[in-house]
Amino acid sequence: MLALPAVARAQVASLNGLGDVILQLSRTASGNQQRIFDQLFSGRIDATIIDTDGNNANFAAGDIVAFGLAPVSRGETPLIFSGTRAAFDAWVEDRAEDILAILFPGSLTEGTSGIDVAQSHSQNFLVSTALAAGGRGNIGGRIEYEGFEVEGSSGRAVQGLFRLRSFAVEGRFGQLDDTLHTRSTNVGVNVHPSWGYSASAVEWRGGADAYFNTLYSTSRALDLGSLDFGAGGWASGRKEFTRTSVSFGGILLGSNTYIPSAFVDDDFEFVARMINERGIRWDLTYGGAVQYLLTRNVAVGTKLLQTRAVKSPVDPGRTSELFLANVSYLVASDRALDFGYRYSTGGERFSSHGIFMNANFDF
Repeated sequence: MLALPAVARAQVASLNGLGDVILQLSRTASGNQQRIFDQLFSGRIDATIIDTDGNNANFAAGDIVAFGLAPVSRGETPLIFSGTRAAFDAWVEDRAEDILAILFPGSLTEGTSGIDVAQSHSQNFLVSTALAAGGRGNIGGRIEYEGFEVEGSSGRAVQGLFRLRSFAVEGRFGQLDDTLHTRSTNVGVNVHPSWGYSASAVEWRGGADAYFNTLYSTSRALDLGSLDFGAGGWASGRKEFTRTSVSFGGILLGSNTYIPSAFVDDDFEFVARMINERGIRWDLTYGGAVQYLLTRNVAVGTKLLQTRAVKSPVDPGRTSELFLANVSYLVASDRALDFGYRYSTGGERFSSHGIFMNANFDF
């Protein structure tokens, strides 16, 4: 963490605001014009730069730009500008809130890494912990390979989780196959104390959950870092039948993002300012699981979850779903090794699929 500000400033120092970032996108030069038509995070940029200084590879003070920025997957009116570089820089400052709402409509983590940290954390928590009521053990872990698509850009990621009682550490490395070659690293911790009641065939649990995540994203044009954090309450239950068990649960999570000023250069200070001014977002994630025992040690199961925005400071919020199918090997009692497939979707903005291994044990 101590190294993040220095690394971020070293990358961004050679760029002078959004006007230089767009030069790193896909562009063609012909005569005295540069044509740019490419995607930047969740926005589609359509721009033409007319050269006036004899250098058709830059965007200098006297050059004139016709610039348009529109959401990739939402039918909204694009932001339009025409003028010199100096006027463009001033326009970006004046329209910072509108620009950020297009580039990062849900969260900074979604635009740079392909996941919304808050919703991803809620769903992973239910899958690995809350819906494993009765089989969560004292120690657990999860590893997963994922292919995803966010706002039309494909990517891939590797992520993992390690849990010891009510404390867990999560990590994820992702890469977007976009023009800027955006890469991201998420590292987070969470604590989830719980209390419950257990009988022979029924179990109820409830508790609190708090998480803290650090994001570091690098690309050919722009490096960004952020701190994501949130907390909420959760509950789950399980009912056992002869060969079948049914689990259900939910979590209400409030979350926010903060970008320290040291994580961005002065030319991109508006990114930190606008993100930091956003209020707390609330999401509700709920769902259930069914497991059927094939033999004494082998079971098959499925989980289905949905996350809905309760309150979002930017837009109506994203609704996402997760479907999971798995085969479990019961090592002892109901302490299990799970292997399976997961599919997630967030409407037009996001989808992913992955294969995973999940484990819960006692010691």
